[in-house]
Amino acid sequence: MAMNTAPDVTLWVKAEPFTYASIPVAPHPRLSSSNIKRILTYAKTKGPEGFPSLSYTVWRHIAVNKMQLTEDLAWMYFKIYDLFMQRTSEEKLSIDKLLTNCRAVSERTSQKEMFFVHTYTFVLFLYIQQMHKISLRNSFNASTEAWPTRPRSPPDSTRSSSQSSKALDEQSHFLFVQQHLNDILELLVEPDSVGANINDKRLSVEAVKSLSYIFMGSLKRDNISSPFHTIALYPQIQGISGYSKLTQSFSLRNLQFWISKSLAIGPYSISSLLNNGRLLNWIIPKQTEKNDKLKGRIMTNANIVPDNQMEGNKAILITHVNGKTIARSSTTLEHSTVKIHRCNQSQFYLLSPLRSSTIVKCRNSTIVLGVVDTVVHVDKCERIKLIVACRNIMVSSSSNCTIHLMTTTRPLILSSNENICLAPYHTYYATLERHLLQTGLHPNQKMWNQPLCVGPDHDPERQPVWNVLIPRDLNHFKIPFIFENVQEPITSALPCPLPTEYAKAYEEMQSSITSWKRKVRDMGLENAERREYQDFVQQSFQLWLSERGLQTQLDQLSVNE
Repeated sequence: MAMNTAPDVTLWVKAEPFTYASIPVAPHPRLSSSNIKRILTYAKTKGPEGFPSLSYTVWRHIAVNKMQLTEDLAWMYFKIYDLFMQRTSEEKLSIDKLLTNCRAVSERTSQKEMFFVHTYTFVLFLYIQQMHKISLRNSFNASTEAWPTRPRSPPDSTRSSSQSSKALDEQSHFLFVQQHLNDILELLVEPDSVGANINDKRLSVEAVKSLSYIFMGSLKRDNISSPFHTIALYPQIQGISGYSKLTQSFSLRNLQFWISKSLAIGPYSISSLLNNGRLLNWIIPKQTEKNDKLKGRIMTNANIVPDNQMEGNKAILITHVNGKTIARSSTTLEHSTVKIHRCNQSQFYLLSPLRSSTIVKCRNSTIVLGVVDTVVHVDKCERIKLIVACRNIMVSSSSNCTIHLMTTTRPLILSSNENICLAPYHTYYATLERHLLQTGLHPNQKMWNQPLCVGPDHDPERQPVWNVLIPRDLNHFKIPFIFENVQEPITSALPCPLPTEYAKAYEEMQSSITSWKRKVRDMGLENAERREYQDFVQQSFQLWLSERGLQTQLDQLSVNE
């Protein structure tokens, strides 16, 4: 009789929890691994309010009273974790409305107390924040950065492969889990639980199910991605994953050995996208210049991600696109994670509902995104204008950027920023309201100017690194494209009104323009004088375009028509 051997298994670290659910700044000192372990122990003593689901009331008590976090920080962690929970768009919209429509602080507090999260998974989420913990040893060894909060990309001049630099984040996630796997599993151990060996601790099935928050895997024989716990409980895998039918629990030692042996870089990573993804022809040939030193690329992994695994895995990479205008609304773009990397002097109009977005090392560019369901992270950017409706935004290591926001949570201003200007959302496109409904994002203009500054370099006695746009400087931003075959209803105005002071300033500006037009009309110019005046205005406008380098943008708009 042939032996029933266990199938080969590949496990990998999911990118989304590490890339978007972890805050890229050193966590609060009290949010240590030992204290996170105590959270689970304490939660189990609080009955239904603490375990298996943790209420915000209990978490706030732990965070504020026991760990000395501020209440704002406690809610920030709770809410960011909640962004990535499986909910319908109707449920998301209902939650947004409840919090947005609160008029008093006490009313908002009461609504927050209705929130619960899965205790095991929330503990893992808190532990992931340790990835950005400052290491004195690493700081000593770093020759160019005294206090690094994340691995730095190698300099351009030393890059032998674009793949190695693009894979840096996923490699750091892999190494973090690999090095801290025992600590991660120890968090979930049942108190006083041991196996046949007194040194072998045990994990419940529920605890192992929570590991599906950070792991996925596949059986090599069918190559179908599955949640971690499904594979760990697969009948032919149980013998090596450490599961015991007798105790209905897992051996920590065996589980750790199996995970370590099976762990690899995931099939939906950026390196996999670069090797196996599909090139998107979004850069119009007329825009491409022969003397480009670094040819821009736009790629997607939609061709290699299974339909049932698109959420959080389907990605589009836009890299080294310089001096171009890209305008897209497509099914390929829908619900994808968009990463815009090292783009300069470009304009992007990506008008589809997105899962998340990273904008990193971009300069002198305008970026208009469709509705983003979870998080937008702006990192190491200079002089960009970003216009976006999203649930959360993080800004780090950036300078002289203007961000027009429609958001349901407080913007996060992290470390090493300078002159970040926040402004209300001030544009619309034909399908905006439909995208808001699809993502369940409630339109409001209440949170855009209430940032939460997180990180050691925010000193209340120093000048803030952020400011608010002066009302008279706001103009409605016109999307210069009309996409064909747009179904009803069509958005023809801002989905939420501008704040009062901005609406008033805009009306005054429009009134001035109307008054100027009336004066020109009433000047009684002859036809020749009128033509001369029009030529003067046109020449002045062309000079203004030339001085600001805007003529190229207009030329590219005509190419994109």
